[in-house]
Amino acid sequence: MRSEFRREELTMHPRKVRYGVKLSNRSGELPQHWATQRWMRLLEDAATGQVLTEAMEYAKIGQTRRLEISGGSFLGPVQGRRRSSDTTQIELDTFSHEQWIEVVEAMADQSLYAAKMLSGELPQNVEDLFAPFGVHLFPTDPDQLRPSCSCGHDSPWCKHTVCLGLLIADKLAEEPFLIFTLRGMPADDLIERLRQ
Repeated sequence: MRSEFRREELTMHPRKVRYGVKLSNRSGELPQHWATQRWMRLLEDAATGQVLTEAMEYAKIGQTRRLEISGGSFLGPVQGRRRSSDTTQIELDTFSHEQWIEVVEAMADQSLYAAKMLSGELPQNVEDLFAPFGVHLFPTDPDQLRPSCSCGHDSPWCKHTVCLGLLIADKLAEEPFLIFTLRGMPADDLIERLRQ
């Protein structure tokens, strides 16, 4: 009698995704923006070389069906070699309302920071504003991120979660204020508060 639960057959290569989310540079090179590099250090500390290589290939060819970003998380179904996509998510802590009030006030008090941010530039030393409040804008250790994937890999940092992380690293070059959204403050809200 055949088992009712058969192992799903894997294809040799990842199943093609039409109109998937890809890295902006098709060669797979990530932008040299400081925010991208800061995020990449987390991924390099979290994943092995082979996982990073496979994840980069997935990100390059667009194996992520869509990318959803909200306060405290980003998620997306990533298509691998199985028939169905893997449900993949990475979460990080958001700041409290009180912490955001303190940080925004500190930004407003520093005219140089406020001017740069109002002109759409994220200063490289922006972390200096967060330090007095005991928080970091960018996570400093992979343990501060909570990856999860339905693929059942031994490590939560599988090629699917790392692929998702690479797409965020890529987006941070063009939208560095995305890091504020990930920490619980949409960029538009932040700019509006600075103007006030």
